[in-house]
Amino acid sequence: MPPKKAALVAAKSRKRKASATDQPVTKRSTRAATASMNKAQSLNEEVSAGNDAATIFVNEAPSLNEEVSRNNASSSVDISTQALSSSAEACSPGAVSTSSTSQSAQVLSTSADVSSSEVVAALPNDKALSWVPPTKKESAMLTKLLGAAAINAAKPRAFGKPLVFAETRQALCESLPYYRAYQSSAYTHGGRVYGVMLDYALDDSAYMDEEIIIHKTGGGCRITNDALREQIVDHKRTDSTVQSFLKNWDNNDPLAVILGSRNTHCPAAMPHRYNVLGWFVVTHVWPEPNGGKIAFKVRLQKLDLGEKSWWAAEKTPSPPQVRDFAFQALRQSCDLCSQTSSQIYTIGWTCLNEHCEEYCQINGVKVQDFALNPDFLAEREVPQRKPSTALVPSTLKDDAKNPTLWASRSAWRGVPCERCGNCIAAKDWHYWKCDVKGCNWMYSLKKAILPAALFLPDEGMGYWKHARIENFCRYPFQAWTYQIHGNFLVSIYQVMPANYIVHIHASNPENIGIDNLFEAMQGNKEIPLQRNMMSGACLVEGGLLTKHFAVNYGAQYKYVAAVGMLSFSEAPKPIMKALGRITWACSFALGLLGVTEYEKPNELLAVGYKEGNEMGYHDDGEKGLGITVGSLSLGGEADFSFRMKDGHWSPKMMMTDPEKYDPAKIVLEGSKFWKERRDLNSKFGHVSKTQFEKEKMELYSKWKNDTAKENRGRECPVLLKMKLKHGDYVIMHGAEIQQYFEHAAKPTDKLRFALTARTIDMDLAEVPESKREMADFSLKDDEIYSPNLSNDF
Repeated sequence: MPPKKAALVAAKSRKRKASATDQPVTKRSTRAATASMNKAQSLNEEVSAGNDAATIFVNEAPSLNEEVSRNNASSSVDISTQALSSSAEACSPGAVSTSSTSQSAQVLSTSADVSSSEVVAALPNDKALSWVPPTKKESAMLTKLLGAAAINAAKPRAFGKPLVFAETRQALCESLPYYRAYQSSAYTHGGRVYGVMLDYALDDSAYMDEEIIIHKTGGGCRITNDALREQIVDHKRTDSTVQSFLKNWDNNDPLAVILGSRNTHCPAAMPHRYNVLGWFVVTHVWPEPNGGKIAFKVRLQKLDLGEKSWWAAEKTPSPPQVRDFAFQALRQSCDLCSQTSSQIYTIGWTCLNEHCEEYCQINGVKVQDFALNPDFLAEREVPQRKPSTALVPSTLKDDAKNPTLWASRSAWRGVPCERCGNCIAAKDWHYWKCDVKGCNWMYSLKKAILPAALFLPDEGMGYWKHARIENFCRYPFQAWTYQIHGNFLVSIYQVMPANYIVHIHASNPENIGIDNLFEAMQGNKEIPLQRNMMSGACLVEGGLLTKHFAVNYGAQYKYVAAVGMLSFSEAPKPIMKALGRITWACSFALGLLGVTEYEKPNELLAVGYKEGNEMGYHDDGEKGLGITVGSLSLGGEADFSFRMKDGHWSPKMMMTDPEKYDPAKIVLEGSKFWKERRDLNSKFGHVSKTQFEKEKMELYSKWKNDTAKENRGRECPVLLKMKLKHGDYVIMHGAEIQQYFEHAAKPTDKLRFALTARTIDMDLAEVPESKREMADFSLKDDEIYSPNLSNDF
């Protein structure tokens, strides 16, 4: 008998018959359902669909009909019984009581706008159903109609609860060392997979039960108009993610699996948005055809096989106490390439070497049915290695030998709640607080006041040593002058005509009260520094908190985050002293520039940075903002960088957004091809439109095809980088600085404060009347700092 035929016979002889209570593993190929939605009286019945029996637990169809008709009043989509009833498998008819039926209907009809935990809490206690996941198309349709929470609510209740969970992606990634991926599924580092996130509807050939998970390695997909993930690029063995899974397989390295509540394959309802299942090991990695492309699949096995999985359906049996670890699915070598692989699919054994001519073929015919082989699913391996870290990380503890611990990178990472397991993002400068209803667990580290001497140069406090210039400036910025004024060295940079940046270097901070101000900022709990939610579009579900802590005093100030605001009457002494110093610095700098008129600031933004915190590129060009902005730096050093905004730096808008291209718009000196762009724009209206568009295209192509790396870059290089030290001031003055340029602050030490004062026109800024009294304040002359005074603090 030929080897291929022998393999088919062996596979058929070893195939087990699934009982009526077994979860189906065959792929749904056809479905036939004739009853339409508006005629359905109950969806708690089995619907025949080819060889599959799959029904969704959606009770009280009239209630669901109303939901569907509301969402599809203007749609021509025919929502039939097939679309819903083929999504899950119910118990035998009559197994669910009337009270449970009505309660479940209520959950489904209202759960689209509530959290996972609220939906699960509303599930009937006696609900114990097996679950067959809907297809991708069904999942997308149901999610659009009812919301992802409704699909989760249709599942049986889980047997237990996760040891650790999160309600936001950021809290999860900041709290768990084995998962830092804000967008991708797999978190890899150093060629190894540490954690995997499984959320949303997986591909139709994916699989999940209490101990086994099969899914794609990820990547190479796009989101279609139907909210489906379509693979558009082949996976390759050389891809970094595939290589990482292969390395885990070779080394038996465990990885953590996190399940999102929108995952449709999980056998039970998830109680939270992100739920850590536990540790798993990779047992197989193989390529599989997927819509004309190749997708690498991975089989994961739960590490601890001795206990029932908490995500199993509540009333399913416990796992067997005795395991047959010797049992394996059929394994065979390819006659052509000699590669050995397991029989993964029910249809029979096939070569899984994507480079072999016999790849995914049986008797010369390409495999089309990827239903999983029950023997392959039944395999279990003896775990070889234990995880190198705890599933629930321990809380950061005080260390008397490390007084800077509270300002370290670890001190603003998230922590799991010791009471309920909720991952808590560090929102407050002083403590962590669990936001789970009824928990309210709080934790904080002891704060030793750190002296300024820790952040000063090792060579001492001499004037010339501490105030040495370490700034970098490039065209079109110009280093205008360096001057010595009393105890201060001043660097002045011209950005463009009438626009300047002044850097006042600190001389002897210990003699001018800066040290006292720095220490007072550290321990003052009256300064409610917090990480705030960033405004605008965000690719991370749940939004993102800033990577710095801030609070605003005085006039309402709108920047990259919705920062907390207080009036100056509520400001503690350090804030007012800082405001007095910045007011002096602005007046002093403007005097050097020959500017005689200066309106005192009516707003101050206090920002705290711990190790690793930063503020990315932004401008201070909010509506109503004055032309002078001054800031004071305390503590550790920071790189303060300026660059041209991308829309002014490069000519890409010529083609990427031609409707917004304005030939009358200013082209900044020093931007890419600025001379050519000015010359082109001068021709507008003097040559034909066709000729202008032709020359515009030529210039765009010249920029795009330029071989120089810097020219191809989409962002402007740094034009000015200033090394800010303890006690330094920076003053930006000019009407165009914020319009054409942006700046960023990146601390290079463990602890830093930046206090920035502005003058805001509340009419132009459209500040509400209720907020204006917060800025009803003006410093008195004796409250403004003077270098001649020794008792300023």
